[in-house]
Amino acid sequence: MTIALSSLWAGLGDDNPYPLRLPFESDDDPNPGIPKPQQVSLELGRGEYTCTQIGPIVTLNATGIMKCMNSEASLVLSPLAIFPPIYGLYFTVPTFCLDAIRPFTVTQTFLSKKVISKLDVYDAGGRHEVPISQFGNWPLK
Repeated sequence: MTIALSSLWAGLGDDNPYPLRLPFESDDDPNPGIPKPQQVSLELGRGEYTCTQIGPIVTLNATGIMKCMNSEASLVLSPLAIFPPIYGLYFTVPTFCLDAIRPFTVTQTFLSKKVISKLDVYDAGGRHEVPISQFGNWPLK
């Protein structure tokens, strides 16, 4: 039995011209060395958020618990071209879930020329206005 090591690659399908090579192979596999894509779904997660701004650097942190050991959490930037940006917390969940409670922490960082007071984050609980803690004197005068 072979598994995809990365859910990102698993989402690409069979037409990936550069397939990931696995360090192990199955005896009954007709195509040894070529991994089979694992079916994954992308769903809104649930978490707690903190945000800080130190000078021009703004850092958003999300923490929480996932229900599957083989899931991945990510903060995804909204495709809307607005400032401050909007993020969404998503879980990449494979078809086969290894039932176990797993804590996660994910971080996104971006630059801002001005002081920002809040960020919007969407998750399974809806919209969250995350206040931004300010550190240092910014903008410089």
